[in-house]
Amino acid sequence: MDVTLLLPTQQQNEMALLHLLNNASPSWLSKDELATHFSLPISTIQKNYRQLESRLLMAFPKLALEVNTTLGYRINQNINTHLGAILLSYLQDAPLFNLLSAAFDSQPFNATLFAESFDISRATYYREVSNLNGLLNAYGISFDSKSGKLIGQRHLIRQFAQHFFWSAYKNNEFPLAVSQDLAPLFSQLEEVLYSPLNSVTQKKIRFSLTVSFLDMRQGFYLEKPLLHSVSKEPLFQVIHTFLSGQFYLLNPNIIENESQFIYQLLLTGILSLNTTVFSKSVVTYFSHYEPASFAYVTDILTELKGYPSLLHSDEETLAFKADLLISLHQVQTSHSERTDMNNYSLDYFSQHYCSLYSGLITLFQRVEKQTKQPEKNSAIRFKALVSAIETGFDLMEFERDFKIQVISERSHYSKKIKRELKRYSQHKISFSDELPTVVSPDLIITDTRIDSTHSALLYHISYPPRATDWQEINQLMAKIG
Repeated sequence: MDVTLLLPTQQQNEMALLHLLNNASPSWLSKDELATHFSLPISTIQKNYRQLESRLLMAFPKLALEVNTTLGYRINQNINTHLGAILLSYLQDAPLFNLLSAAFDSQPFNATLFAESFDISRATYYREVSNLNGLLNAYGISFDSKSGKLIGQRHLIRQFAQHFFWSAYKNNEFPLAVSQDLAPLFSQLEEVLYSPLNSVTQKKIRFSLTVSFLDMRQGFYLEKPLLHSVSKEPLFQVIHTFLSGQFYLLNPNIIENESQFIYQLLLTGILSLNTTVFSKSVVTYFSHYEPASFAYVTDILTELKGYPSLLHSDEETLAFKADLLISLHQVQTSHSERTDMNNYSLDYFSQHYCSLYSGLITLFQRVEKQTKQPEKNSAIRFKALVSAIETGFDLMEFERDFKIQVISERSHYSKKIKRELKRYSQHKISFSDELPTVVSPDLIITDTRIDSTHSALLYHISYPPRATDWQEINQLMAKIG
């Protein structure tokens, strides 16, 4: 979830400015560059900068922004470790964020007191609630202005809450707490999964269980089973046994429903383990409870057999199948994950692995047609496939090899260009004059005026080369790709 959307517009602009300066650090960004990037007048950029500087000086005095009348603005230090705390400091002053936080508080909610605490009128309060519900609509839930609670199916509310709290507090201390000792559960999970749980995974599980336990302690339970039968999986049994011990007074049917929710959440949203046991658990889950997705991914794998250099072993195939099943489940069930996948760029993959990319488009369209998939979200499903392949396999074999010919009247300069190209190129390259057979180059780089009878593209490099030459050559190869 992009929690910056909970900030007022002014604070959103300040955070966007901070991220842009941080990404450019230690370089300067001029006022004109910032005005063009944000499509805002320079006076607004200056106002955003002053507001941002004021907040940082007050809350994080050691973080210094620099301003220069000629060069513009910059951050001349690494602030990545502070970004989470800076964002949280903004969020804690935002009415929308505090409305959502109040929805998970066990204390009674009073709209009048809330409005007074933020020095806003009742009319402004209801306008803020309307804005919040505009955001929550994508998650299938809403905020009730009178009770201060979220309305909707409990599993959707829980899923949203986990994304919300993780996005806001993953780098900070979690404000909600439960009395349960989770160490025994972690030990049992590690035992059945044959893998240690790293600190981030443990923190994610702790966040998720805290949300569920607080919900249950307030009397909010899942309305119906998420799975059509009781799982015999060891992972499910560990979760069920733990919940039964913690909530032994609850109806067994409630324990069953809650165990199913946590079991599904761990397999499809939290755990990410590179073990055969985990991959088998994921595949087993989908084959039993989401057979349509299982059949779809099985068809994808059948088509991918046309690329034997991808699927080297049964273990790799199993791991990839589990990854793709999880990814497709997330984009189908989570607005946050769908948004993230929609923003996933295919540019790098399509430029570097041209033939594989073209082949994936063909096989994907074939599977989509055979399985009669709805056209809606087809593009996101394709991105999920490409993302799983990009992260799951070594694709060097598919990387396009650009053939380059270097022509220079100075032999020593020709060697320098080749050496620098290997250093700065973002693509796999080879030089046509060094290959055992004669091939036509994709690109000719020269510092000499030559005739234009060549079919290849020409790039005239300066002597000595400029830093921008390598950037322009990379862009040219990307266009060729």
